[in-house]
Amino acid sequence: MPSTEAPQLVLGLANVGDTSKDPMARYGTPEAVKQLFDAFFNRGYTSLDTARNYPPHAPCTAEPLIGSALKSYNENKPPFTISTKILHRGEHPHAREKIESNITESLTALQLPQVDIEYLHEPDRSTPFEETCEAMNKAYLEGKFRRFGLSNHSPEEIEEVVKICEEKGPAAAGMFSGNYKTKTEVGNRYDTTLPIGQLYTRWYIRPSVISAVDAAVEIASKHGISGHAAALRWVAYHSVLDAKYGDAIVLGASKVEQLQQNMDIVEAGPLPEEVAEAYSGVFSQSTVLIHHDLSVVTNPHQRVIQATNTLDSLPVELKLCILQQLPNLQSIQVLTRASSKYFQTYTQFRSQVLYDLLLRQYNDEVDIPEAVVTMRSEGVIAENTHNRDKIIDLLDYRRRGAKECKTNFRADSFTAHEIMKMMKLHESAIYFMEDYAADLPAPSWWDHKSRKWTSPIVFSHTERARFFRAFYRFQTWCHIFGQPEYGRHFSSVSSSTSSSVGSSFSAGLEAPSENEWADRTFTLEQAWRLIWGTMPPWEIEEVGALLDYFMSKYIQVFQEITTALINGHRPGNSAEDDPVPSAALPDDSAPVGTLPLGTPIHMAYELRGDPWSLAITFRYSMIEIGPYFLYKILQQPYDDRHISVSNNMRSVFTTKLWEVTGINDEQKVPLLSPADRYERADIARHVNLLHVLERPNKSWIRHWAGEEGQLHPDLWLKNGVGHYGSYPTSNRREWKWGYVLWDDERLEEWNAVELSARI
Repeated sequence: MPSTEAPQLVLGLANVGDTSKDPMARYGTPEAVKQLFDAFFNRGYTSLDTARNYPPHAPCTAEPLIGSALKSYNENKPPFTISTKILHRGEHPHAREKIESNITESLTALQLPQVDIEYLHEPDRSTPFEETCEAMNKAYLEGKFRRFGLSNHSPEEIEEVVKICEEKGPAAAGMFSGNYKTKTEVGNRYDTTLPIGQLYTRWYIRPSVISAVDAAVEIASKHGISGHAAALRWVAYHSVLDAKYGDAIVLGASKVEQLQQNMDIVEAGPLPEEVAEAYSGVFSQSTVLIHHDLSVVTNPHQRVIQATNTLDSLPVELKLCILQQLPNLQSIQVLTRASSKYFQTYTQFRSQVLYDLLLRQYNDEVDIPEAVVTMRSEGVIAENTHNRDKIIDLLDYRRRGAKECKTNFRADSFTAHEIMKMMKLHESAIYFMEDYAADLPAPSWWDHKSRKWTSPIVFSHTERARFFRAFYRFQTWCHIFGQPEYGRHFSSVSSSTSSSVGSSFSAGLEAPSENEWADRTFTLEQAWRLIWGTMPPWEIEEVGALLDYFMSKYIQVFQEITTALINGHRPGNSAEDDPVPSAALPDDSAPVGTLPLGTPIHMAYELRGDPWSLAITFRYSMIEIGPYFLYKILQQPYDDRHISVSNNMRSVFTTKLWEVTGINDEQKVPLLSPADRYERADIARHVNLLHVLERPNKSWIRHWAGEEGQLHPDLWLKNGVGHYGSYPTSNRREWKWGYVLWDDERLEEWNAVELSARI
């Protein structure tokens, strides 16, 4: 018997998002989204459904538009419920900390304190379900969602999750409607130029399905019902869905008119019996085929063989689709080594696969022109006067890329080698962000008696974007104006240690250089204007916060080396555990402070005085080799790290960064585009209208604007006293806890805003 009451209707929002990046997206502005909402709400429906992954080819761009559209209702906001889904991309997407950050980022983007249902969009089989459920339970207890849902899980997985929760506290892709027909519009669900279109085509464009649909549509037409209308009405009244269990149908629409039509169709009621039976036949055909593709074999060995055979038999387009969805390089390597067919596909489309992976890793948190300039500036040192025009072009491109419409980069915009370089750079950026989050000390003003300092800190989407922005800008500075990496060991050593030792790295120069570019290629003021003069002050302080952190990392490295040399042993993280050869140890009869043979002369000179002076003296020059060099040495065993650090020491006791940022404040103004847009009389009001990544946080405003909170129209000069008169030490206290990096919500939670005032 057909149901007389249709399940509730839910508006699906998979086609909301950045229309410039995803051809499947149809609603790319808050105004367009609000129009869609108006049509839905005006018919009395109230349930919305979105996901962090929407739209599929421009993830994380739907929720901000939805949030802005809902906010635009102001006091007249209709009653509604909204559900969303956890992002399922990347490594271990359902790990505890990623669940927490994902939910927080969703609520921030939607501008809501709570959602109705928080779904796991797809299963993460690399993370224990117990850990995932624990993280979801924590978020539930914090009031971040009302109900917990699963999507795309197998029956067995659903049963397992339900069991854990108990113990611990479909209209198939439009096929029923006859929309499978041969010609497809660009950007629709069967567009085979898109990965998801290839998947739907693989599942549903089958002879048995097509013939069943043809027969069903013909029967429906005899009753004056279109195939599309019959499909919706079958799902609403004749499928297993039942309103009494709270079941719902998620409607999608590429146009507002289509949404109106779909709601009219569902409200028309059950189908004639003959039509309902025909569509039940279509459902059985498509279900069998999909289950065959996704079958699970009990025997593990048989499962591997069947999986390999099935994967190898897929067409090239689907092999490419699978490669494009893998979360990291290691997964790509495993698959291509296991299958020659996938290796061939990867070789054919290498740049495309790598570029898609890079974009997923960037996760809309990296400004691509910024990363491109960082990558292409390697080796373009300012000391070489022949590089002058290239440097100007690179930094001008960086400046314009931040202001103007972004270049539509594609995979063929880069060589595979360039993409790999960008992936390595971002790998190091992620490493430092995670280390920063784990090791950030509590601010000096933190009241440890009343509350505990919690670490690691889970960065939000915007906090990650600020960190990455500062990382890439500092690395670009180091490539061009900083200290180059040396590729050989130039220090004189004892004859008993024979010739010089080669560096672990091959990227460095083969001849010593301290990049003496000042008043040769550029003046200090020109260098300032080329890069720092294009940024508002708070973005420069983002770099300052990272600079302070990198300094502390270098001090740790130097103290490790110093301790090992003074004590005559390797630290515990050496690649080998055997003791240092006795010939390398200080003689018991030697004077106190005698160092092992082979200690570079400049290190020995410093160490004979203050054991920690090595770190104090050389960290300033080392820091300008750049964070990527620091990342590389931190990945090495102790011996290689010692050699690489020794190779790259030089007699530079200051940095060009200090000199450039220390020029007179009058030389720093006016700011250049795009930073000049902030120099306006109504700046205090204007910044509140900007995107969160384009404005300073409340702590920065409190620090520089005082209690009145009014920013001076001239951001660089305030009452004749520059912000950075004593740079780089003027803000070191605030930089130690990264005051400029955090979201306002976190600062308020920490009660940090008022404590950011200058003393």
